[in-house]
Formats: sequence, C-alpha cells, structure tokens
Amino acid sequence: MIGLISTLLAIYFYWESSKRYLSFLLVFCLVTGGFQIIPENYMVLPALGISKTYDWALIYAISLIIIAPQIYITKKYWERNKEVVVFTFILVFLALYSIHYVGVERQVTIRVLRNYLFFILLFPFLQLPKTDFSKVIRLLVYFTTLASVLYCLQPFLGRTLLNGAPVEGTVEAVGLLRFYNLPFFVVPSIFLLLLCKSQLNLRFHNILLGVNILVIILSQHRNLLLTLVCCYFIYLLISNKLRLKSFALYGLSLFSLSFGIDVYFDNRFSEGLLELLEPPKDITPSYLYSISSSDISTTEFRRLHFLERFYYALESTDKSLFGFGFLTEDSWLVHELSFNIGVASEYGEIAQVSTSDISWSIFVVHFGIIGTLAVFLFYLGFATKFYLMRKYEYCKVGFLYIIALVLTSFYGIDIILPHTISLLVFIVSYWYSCKYSEESKDICVYQEAN
Repeated sequence: MIGLISTLLAIYFYWESSKRYLSFLLVFCLVTGGFQIIPENYMVLPALGISKTYDWALIYAISLIIIAPQIYITKKYWERNKEVVVFTFILVFLALYSIHYVGVERQVTIRVLRNYLFFILLFPFLQLPKTDFSKVIRLLVYFTTLASVLYCLQPFLGRTLLNGAPVEGTVEAVGLLRFYNLPFFVVPSIFLLLLCKSQLNLRFHNILLGVNILVIILSQHRNLLLTLVCCYFIYLLISNKLRLKSFALYGLSLFSLSFGIDVYFDNRFSEGLLELLEPPKDITPSYLYSISSSDISTTEFRRLHFLERFYYALESTDKSLFGFGFLTEDSWLVHELSFNIGVASEYGEIAQVSTSDISWSIFVVHFGIIGTLAVFLFYLGFATKFYLMRKYEYCKVGFLYIIALVLTSFYGIDIILPHTISLLVFIVSYWYSCKYSEESKDICVYQEAN
C-alpha cells in the first residue's frame, strides 16, 4: 500500500513545478524499496502483479507517457542521447529474439526486459529545474546515511535491519557477522560528500561522511574498498590535484589505515589480496564439470561462473552474438542448461541464470556480444558526457560512479540494477541542464555582440 500511495503522490507532485523534486525523490524511494528501510511487504502489491518495489517506478513512467507523451517524444532529447537510442533498439531486438527465435515465454521475457527499462526515467528527470537538483541529491544523501546507520548497527545486534541480501551465515574472527545488504547509494553518497561539500551544504557533513565510510569498513568488502581507493586517485588525477608530495602523503595515510583495518579484521583484506594475485588455473570443460562450488574461493567462483557460460555461448554463433534469451530460473528453457558452477538451492539445484556475484555472466546469458557492446556504449556515452563537463562537481561524481560500477561488475551486478540506472540518468539530466545553460549563455553573448 505504501508503494501505491508513493506512486500516486509522485505523479501528483510532478505537475507542481515547485514540488517536482519531491516527485523524483519518491521515484528513488520506489526503486530502492523505501531506501531499504520500509519492509518490502508494505511496498508491493502481489494481487496487482507488483512483485518488486521498483515496478512502481515503471508504473510512474508509464502513467506520464499516457498523460503527457510529449515528455518522451521530444526530438532534441533523443538526439542528445544517441547511446539511449542504440540501447533501446538493441533491447527491443533482444526481446523479439527471445520470444520468436529462442522460444522464451512472453511473460518471462517481459519480466526480464522491465529490469533494463529504467533509463526511460531520464525524460521526466529532464524537466527538473537546474536549481532543484541539489534538493533531490541532498535528500538522497540524508536517506542513504539513515540506511547506513541501520546497516552499521546490524553486526552488533546480529540481525538484519535493512532490506537486501541476507547475512553471510559465518562469524568472523572478530565476532562480527558480515552483512551484504549495503545501502544502494552508499558509494555515490561517499563521492558526493567528498566532492560536493559546498554545493550540498549538509548539516553534520563530516559525521555523514564518516557513517557512510564505516559501512564499507564493516562490510569487510575488500574489493569495494579497493574500488573506492582507485576512484579517489582517479579523482585526484582528473582534478590535477595529484602531485608527488601529495601522492606520498595519501599513500602513507592509506597504507596505515588499511593496515589497521586489516589487523582488526584478522587479516581478511590481505588474505583477499593474495587470493586475487594467485595465478589463474588452466580451465577446461572437464575441469568445470569436476569441481564443486563449495571447494573454491569466492574469486575463483566468480571467474569460473562466467567462463562456464562463456564457453557454452561460444558453441553457437547465435548464442555468442545475442545470448541465451531473456531467461529466468522459472523458464522451462532453463532445464536445457546444465551448468555446474552456481549457487545451490536448499534442494541442491544449481542456479543456471540468476547470480549476484558477477555481471559478466548475466551479460553472456541475456545480451551476448551485441547486447553487451550496447550496454557499454550506453555507459561510455554517459561517462564521456560527465568527463567533458567535469568542472561541474555532480558530473564528476557521475564519472567516478561509472568507473566504480565497471570495476564492481566483476564481483557484483550493481551496474545493471534499476536503482543504479535511475541515479545515472538523473545525473545525465543534470548534465543536460548544465549543457543547455551554457549554450543559452553562448547564444546571448553572440546576440549581444551582433
């Protein structure tokens, strides 16, 4: 019921220009399941077919299409976002390929397709005045920090307080449980708090930053920690702030901090780094079928999970180019697959398609080579926009966020999740506002000169 009310309010606020930012805040509330704070059963309505909280955001977008189709068919918007045009065309093609060539059930195809359609929120986002972007982003940071506070309490209380992934089920040497339900926007929030202090003008800014960084530490997520470090050094490079003296100072500080964290968590991070540096084994089909997922490390599991599906795709031209179709675990076609590497259910059945460990396996299954190229053209187009307008701090955050998503695609699936795409297109709409303002200013200068 909360999801329905939030959707109706979001639609209502959209038509009030002074409150449109509240409409978009509610959209982010919908795609994150109430910022993971509201219990999911209060957000969904299975009786109406709303099984995921982010389905409400699509209903919001469809409602606007019906009420005001001109929002979506404005030619200049599509011309400025050619990567969106290509991605849309490829998605439609792959959906038709799934239904009419592969034979995937229509309802399954539509269910998968809807996960990749959240870029259409770009068009309503483009209607937000430039002055209101900070209002939305400021509130996103506040709600994310609230979720971060709850996350930080979980290891000490020993129970789940946020929606999302369950507890790992093993106790670390320091006596803290690992939880995987990190706040969805914790990474961009850290970037925003680091880079946009003056624009956000948040109260208790340093406390907010500390809480969000503490999430990364308590998660004991070594790959994510390395990703943030890489992104920070990229920020220093593109901002021309990385000098030899600064590099040495940052490096020493980072090493000291990392050493202290590693010791506290019983050398978990250093052991993980050694695991990443292990030389790869020779992979053969017989090797893939002979090993057990429970006998290999997490890093090896991800690599083999991808390779098993990649080798299978290479056996036929259509699968390698266009994927296996828009499949889910409940499709009858999944029974034709026999992958050995995957998460086992309580009945011992190996998940053939679904995974939360590596995006590249999903790229192979759902997109193939052609679709994967379209996905990366989509992100490359956005990254190029942000980089060229990096003098605007929010654009710089968008650029770093895409770098982080690409790096994390090797150990997670955030890069293709609805909340991720929604936030990215929101930043793209900010880029458009900046670009439009600059062009309007140039026109005025030209007219005055003539």
